[in-house]
Amino acid sequence: MIGINLISRETGSDKVYYFNNGHADVTVLLDATTKNIRSLYKYDEFGNITSETYYDSNGVKTTDENEIIKSQILYAGYQYDEESKYYNLHARYYDPQTARFLKQDTYRGTVADPLSLNLYTYCHNEPMMYYDPTGHSEKSAVDLIGEIIAAKKIYEEDQDWRDGLWLVDPRRHVRTKAQKKAASSAETARSSMKSTKAYEDSTLRKAIDSYLDKEFGGTMEDVLDLQKTILSYKNLLNRKKHIANQKSRETVEPDSNEGTGNDADSFIEWLKQIEAPCAVAVVAKWRFL
Repeated sequence: MIGINLISRETGSDKVYYFNNGHADVTVLLDATTKNIRSLYKYDEFGNITSETYYDSNGVKTTDENEIIKSQILYAGYQYDEESKYYNLHARYYDPQTARFLKQDTYRGTVADPLSLNLYTYCHNEPMMYYDPTGHSEKSAVDLIGEIIAAKKIYEEDQDWRDGLWLVDPRRHVRTKAQKKAASSAETARSSMKSTKAYEDSTLRKAIDSYLDKEFGGTMEDVLDLQKTILSYKNLLNRKKHIANQKSRETVEPDSNEGTGNDADSFIEWLKQIEAPCAVAVVAKWRFL
C-alpha cells in the first residue's frame, strides 16, 4: 500500500508496516499481526546501509532467510538493488559509496551555482537537506536568480541603447524583441521561486517573498541582495554543520547557545560581513514578528 511513502507490504502470509524518518528513509518494518519489529535499518548521510537487523515474528533476532523480511525501498524512499548496491532514481542510478550518479544530469547547471556544474554529484553534496526522487536536478533558487540577473543585464543593455535614441524615434518608446524575451524569462524564473527548496525554509521564504512583492521584479540591486542572502544563509548552515561535526568528533559538550534562538543573530552578523544591508534590515525585522 502506498501513500506519500510506502505504508505496508504483504509477503507470503506476512504483512508489515513501514516506518520512515524525516528524510523519508525506511528505518523499521513492523509486523502487522504481532506488532513486533521485523527489520531495522540505519544509513549514513549518502545512503550507505550501516546497519541492518532482522527479527522473526516473535521479535527474536534471526539470520534465517525464511524468517527475514527485507525491503527494497530504503534510503530516502529509493528502490535499492542489493546486487549492485545502487539506488534506482528512475532517470539514473545512484552509487552511495561514491555519492555520485552513474550518468550525467540532463540539467547542465549554472555558473551562479558552481556545485550544479558537476553533473554527477548527488543533491549538491548536501544529502541531509535535499533528495532527488527523479534523478534530474531541479532548478534551485540560486539557479533562478542567475537567470533573472542574466535577463536584467540584457534588458538594461537594450534600454541604454533606446535611451540614446532621439525622442521622436518610435523605437525609443517600444521594448525591443530582446527586452520582451528577457522580461518573459525573468518572469518565468520569478514565478518558479516558490517551488524551490529554499522557499521551504521559513527564513529564506520571507526574503524571497519580500523580493517577489517588488514592482516590476525589483532592481538589479534587489536581485543581487537576494542572491547574497541565500548564499550567505547556506554558508552559515554549512559552517554550523561543520562546527557540530567537529564537536561530535571531539566529544565536546553541545554549545549552550544551541536552540536558544541565536541563529538570527549569527545570520545578521554574517550578512553584515558580506555587506548585504537590505537583507540585514529585513532579517532583523523578522526577529520581532
